[in-house]
Amino acid sequence: MDIVLRVPVKTFVYKYITAKYGSPWHLNSKCKDGKMLQEFLERAPHRHEKYASNQKILEIVIPSRIFLQKGSYLSQARINAFIEIIHMDIMNEINNFYSAITDGLGLKKYSVVRVDVAEPGQKVKTRRLQPSVAPKFFEQREVIYDFLKKYDITEDDLTFDAMKKQLYRSTKIKN
Repeated sequence: MDIVLRVPVKTFVYKYITAKYGSPWHLNSKCKDGKMLQEFLERAPHRHEKYASNQKILEIVIPSRIFLQKGSYLSQARINAFIEIIHMDIMNEINNFYSAITDGLGLKKYSVVRVDVAEPGQKVKTRRLQPSVAPKFFEQREVIYDFLKKYDITEDDLTFDAMKKQLYRSTKIKN
């Protein structure tokens, strides 16, 4: 008999996991995320912690053999570690996708790009971006938005600016 574990996670983790593995997620050791979560499982203590109530509930089906070996309890610290690891996986996936594009796989080239800039209390002005800057900006933007759309993650879940900064840092380290 399988056990259903309900784990409170951030919305972007919930959407990412359900898009990848379905809902409920049937835990197995064939995938990296499943192996990691199995390592986080432990026997339930006598006193349970209270979980944060403002998060999405991820349902995980744990096979009985794993339940008997490991248990079915996740402490808040281990849930937070799981969320952080999934966030890193998301950023790595975006970085790999961006690297593939910039290495010439489906690269979009822009010769001249004009952007409408609205400033408070003034007319909308059209500004021309430098050709060397324009492709980089729009490729990063498209990569991030395509990735978010793939997993149905909104800007409320993960902000575009945070992802853009993380992508910039990872590409800067690489170069």
